[in-house]
Amino acid sequence: MRAAAAGRKREPVVGMLSALSWRREDPVLRRGVSAVRWNVTANGQLRHTAAVDVEEGLSAGSASHSAVSRDRAIAGLRWRGLGEGGVATAAVALAWALVLGDGARGAPEGLRSLVFAGAPFLLLAGLHARTSGYLHSRQRLALLPRPISGDEHWRLARGRHRRGFAWVVLFGALAILLAAAPVAPLSTTLSLLGDLAWVLLFAALVEPVSAGLAAWLGRRFDEGSTASELQRTLASGWTAPEAAVHLYVPALGIALALALAMPGQLAMELRGPTRNTLPFLALPLAIGVGLRLLAPRLYGVGLWEATPRLHEISRTLTGPPRPPAAPSWIVALPGPLRLDLLQLLRLRSLLWVRLAAVLAAAAWIMSAEQASAPELAAGLIALSLWLGPFVALHREKGRRQQLLGALPLGARGRSGALARGTLVLGGLPPLLLIIAALLR
Repeated sequence: MRAAAAGRKREPVVGMLSALSWRREDPVLRRGVSAVRWNVTANGQLRHTAAVDVEEGLSAGSASHSAVSRDRAIAGLRWRGLGEGGVATAAVALAWALVLGDGARGAPEGLRSLVFAGAPFLLLAGLHARTSGYLHSRQRLALLPRPISGDEHWRLARGRHRRGFAWVVLFGALAILLAAAPVAPLSTTLSLLGDLAWVLLFAALVEPVSAGLAAWLGRRFDEGSTASELQRTLASGWTAPEAAVHLYVPALGIALALALAMPGQLAMELRGPTRNTLPFLALPLAIGVGLRLLAPRLYGVGLWEATPRLHEISRTLTGPPRPPAAPSWIVALPGPLRLDLLQLLRLRSLLWVRLAAVLAAAAWIMSAEQASAPELAAGLIALSLWLGPFVALHREKGRRQQLLGALPLGARGRSGALARGTLVLGGLPPLLLIIAALLR
């Protein structure tokens, strides 16, 4: 049956195509359909059914199977806990709190500058994780051939984005409260929270614009056009022209948010809330709202072509999906621990570099006469890099349960929970950092 289904998916376009006005802007063609079959209905009209190659293995099956697959893809777009982006955001927020705490005890007048300078790092920490639902996620590619409108795709991606951005707001506010509330007056703390809220407001307006612009510029344009030349200039031979926009637009979007927030922040700091400061607040805000209203239109135009092209380029650059051979030493480990370590080595890159970063941070803390904010901040960032893969591995509990459920293992092994050896491996570097900090 699989061979027959594969044959159906690859059959050429047949039928009365010559009698039809087939246009490039047909929504079915733009959704990446790989083959189209034309049938004659009972009343003599022509209708077409699409057979689509989708990564999640969605085939031309029953309607119930199609609905279940669609629901699974939609569920994969939802924000699941903190994730790697949330852990990184929390670590940067803690490091930022340490820096703000030192500033509050030493030079309170410079706290507003520290807030404005630290907000970009807080936004960058989890940027890709919270915006990957627009174009980069595999679930988006799986949903692309479905009868879902561009507005619905935008709504699904925005839901994940909003939940991820809520963590940025929460961790940023907690960082300021932990740093400034114990040593600064209440008015100063509220002023710092207002400065952070002003920056995050523009970030909330501009980040969706970055996603829409990435979708619009991620298409293939006519040779010699201005957009095509811009793509080639940005790529500079390092990547495909259509993928270059994804390297620059996210960070440039945060830079644009800061540029829009800066006039109002400076006006409030120098002049206070007066009538003269109103233009510095209203004009950037109007620009941000106008760009935000334009974002869904850009996304709806570029979604259908940019998403499959981005995934195709990613696969071409990374090579065929063939996992490397398992190391010889890992074969001797027990089943659950072996599976966990294989997932860590294959699915999470640079594991040894992450461990080296933790060890280097611990050595830096031990070499200092007294652990100060820079050393502790470096330790927290290294710790987030190390714990990120283990948090992601914990989210794969359901898949491990499917793999291990039929094996002759104990109840814990079949449950899909992380092996005790994996928990020990993940907990030793944090324990080492804590001991190093306590000794100093």
